[in-house]
Amino acid sequence: MHYRNVVCLLSCSLFLSSAWGCRLDEPEHNIYQKQGKGVVYLRPYEKTNLSLPQINYKRLHLLPNLLIDPTKLEDWETVPPATNLMTDVVYSGANATLPHYSYYSDGRAILYAGEIVQNPPGTPPVDISSFQAWGDFAADKYSLYYEGKRTDSNQQLNRRTLRQVEFNPQWKPDWLGLILRDKHYLYANGQRLDDPDTFTVLAQKSWDQRGKFSTAFNPCLLAPFGPWDTLARTQTKIMINGEQLDADPDTFSVVRWMPGSLLT
Repeated sequence: MHYRNVVCLLSCSLFLSSAWGCRLDEPEHNIYQKQGKGVVYLRPYEKTNLSLPQINYKRLHLLPNLLIDPTKLEDWETVPPATNLMTDVVYSGANATLPHYSYYSDGRAILYAGEIVQNPPGTPPVDISSFQAWGDFAADKYSLYYEGKRTDSNQQLNRRTLRQVEFNPQWKPDWLGLILRDKHYLYANGQRLDDPDTFTVLAQKSWDQRGKFSTAFNPCLLAPFGPWDTLARTQTKIMINGEQLDADPDTFSVVRWMPGSLLT
């Protein structure tokens, strides 16, 4: 769900009880709107909006999320059209916020979360013509990106075989890490790793220790959506929530999961 920016046509209110006093309407979406000759990015839950005078509104469009498989969508889901300029939304839960951002382009620049994607000095510029997105992960012919930031150089990314790594049913959804793989590499939050076949989830812990009957628990959620600590490894690397740790995976061990805190 985190990386499938689909439009839900069935109201979630069917699954929630009004007896809890829940707010059943969805949060307001962030929207790209025309402003003069450019664009403004409206953020209803922030104090300021973002002005983008250099962006061509008439040519601005949503880039396809290649993680979405149209053949696997539910009957009440549909792929958002390229003309949809309001797919960005931030959900607030009992313990965390969960942003959903998409990549957009006007043919001259790439946008993510209302900001122009720009690479650091000394690295290749963003190549618009080859830029493609897989949820928060993206790539052009020179670079890899995660959440709108360049993370690595592109070395043999196989776009045909690239897919999201699925967790076994025993694990909770990994909201804090996007793990992809192709036939060559593993991609953890945009970082390229060797040995994709050796990727294994070791442990997972919810940040919340209070239980569903706590007064701070949000009853509008079927389950608190994190934050989570998800510990995983490959043959040579160990990572927490998709971020690599400077540690030996063969000797690394968690001495204690601290209540009410994350490892990151």
